[in-house]
Amino acid sequence: TIWIPSKTLVSEILQEMSSNGIPRNALTYYNAIKASKSNSQAIFRYLDEAIAEISLSSQTDISNESSLTGRAADGLLFVFNAALSTFGKGGDIDLIVRCFELMHITNTEPNHESIFHLVLGLGRGHNSRNILTLLKSLQGDQAASSILNEQH
Repeated sequence: TIWIPSKTLVSEILQEMSSNGIPRNALTYYNAIKASKSNSQAIFRYLDEAIAEISLSSQTDISNESSLTGRAADGLLFVFNAALSTFGKGGDIDLIVRCFELMHITNTEPNHESIFHLVLGLGRGHNSRNILTLLKSLQGDQAASSILNEQH
């Protein structure tokens, strides 16, 4: 039997952390988003909180992001990729686009993982023509080409 958290449990845990002065970082929000599954409202709320909290902690000397390693050390990108992964698996291109728009607003550059989730979402949404269009446009874009070359 797989245990699935209630819709409010994740929010309650994040609120308790805040109330008790426990800092929340990229790993906290990554897990909150993954636990939210298909609840897009909660995912975007957690993205907003992550943007505010991670941006605030990077402006002060009290950043708990510096202790993170691996992919989590990417901060907001790590959190955005969690959301993109969730939306990609669901094939909801509108939510993926909304997430990319937020990334643009926060000056968070997508990486190969972000692009992978975009392509996955297009595929799950049966948008093979859009995948081909995306790949062709990426081929001509130097920045996008360098992202794709990171994989190889």
